[in-house]
Amino acid sequence: MKKIWKGKNEKSQKHETVGAVTHTHTHTHKHVIKDNVGADALKSAHEKKKNIMIRTRVIVPLIVVLVLISIIAVICVGAPFGRPQETAELNKNIDTNKEKISAATDIAATSIGTNVKATFTVSTGEIKITPGGSNSDSIINKTNWNNFLKKIVDADGSLDAVKTINFTNSTYAPANSSNLFSPIISNTNYPFSQVVTFDEEKCLWLNKVTNATSMFEGMSKVKEFKTSYYVEKLTNMTRMFYGCSSLEKTPKFLRASSVTVTTEAFMNCTSLKTAELNSERLYGEWMKVTNLDKMFAGCSSLSSFVPPAGLTGHNSRNSS
Repeated sequence: MKKIWKGKNEKSQKHETVGAVTHTHTHTHKHVIKDNVGADALKSAHEKKKNIMIRTRVIVPLIVVLVLISIIAVICVGAPFGRPQETAELNKNIDTNKEKISAATDIAATSIGTNVKATFTVSTGEIKITPGGSNSDSIINKTNWNNFLKKIVDADGSLDAVKTINFTNSTYAPANSSNLFSPIISNTNYPFSQVVTFDEEKCLWLNKVTNATSMFEGMSKVKEFKTSYYVEKLTNMTRMFYGCSSLEKTPKFLRASSVTVTTEAFMNCTSLKTAELNSERLYGEWMKVTNLDKMFAGCSSLSSFVPPAGLTGHNSRNSS
């Protein structure tokens, strides 16, 4: 009996031993497979990461280059950067400049008053004012004159194209000559800031003028106003030559006995060196003026000033 059980035990042990070996082999094989799969996945992930890095190194510099090329192209063609409103305004200005250049033309003889016409020549920048041949006075009408100037403003955006204003014969300025040569057109002031020569022939007569407020204001390049000196009806000279910074001497007005207001008449005429309001030939000049209120304020080069006889207590160079 013992022998039989022993045999069974040995057989059982042998079977168990074989089973254990088989189980161990199977378990080991599974680990090997698992290790191989993990290695392949790791290798694949490494390759993928490597490919991404390579692409990044190539693509990023390429994008930078493309952006730089785009910026350079935009600058070269003059395309504006900025908000839409700013861009629209700049484009509008560019279009306006194009229109301004292409629209500037000569203006043929146009009536600017009673028995007087004016022309404008773009190439020379000259406005020529020519009175008619009749015996009646040639008098500028301010409305007609402004309408004539408006043609230049509409074509050129300003009056800067005008360099010379000449009169071919005796022409009278109107009684109300306020802003006559610093015109208000469409509620905007357009001074003749580029005019260098004014009335070479001394043909603009001021005898009929009563109001000369801002008449020549802003004509900053004219050194001398060669107008007639007789101003017997003139009462108001407020800012008459204001800002005429190249003016070197005051016109020697005669018969100025009606003038009462001279406020800022020559203010900021920074090149003005001498000022003489007296007349040696006529009595009663400037006698109605009681205050020269800042008449020469800002005239930094003025070294000689002869006030009207009998006028006291004035402060003609008060700058404030």
